[in-house]
Amino acid sequence: MSAINPRHKIATRTRLTEVRYEIRGELARRAREMEANGRKLIKLNIGNPGAFGFRAPEHLQNAIAGGIARTDPYTHQQGLPEAREAIAAFHKQRGTPNASPERVFVGNGVSELIDISLRA
Repeated sequence: MSAINPRHKIATRTRLTEVRYEIRGELARRAREMEANGRKLIKLNIGNPGAFGFRAPEHLQNAIAGGIARTDPYTHQQGLPEAREAIAAFHKQRGTPNASPERVFVGNGVSELIDISLRA
């Protein structure tokens, strides 16, 4: 097993130098400060839209509940094939010529998708 050289730095791509993904640092500090001063904030960064009253439509909730017995603990790493097919068909219909299920990634949250996108 080789040791990591602490002097070795991985260069950041120029196009990523302005990318910021901050939930807990300065952004959270500033939000707490604003709330302490009486401001009401809607926190869309916490990954839980249900906390703000956003719910999946009833037909989706019923479909999920009705199919729960047929689910597996894990799915394809890009997401459920049926969901990817539906998303690709939707975007193809809207004029995206290269839309295909193989090019669609479905994640379980924005944090995961941001990470996948940045790694790409």
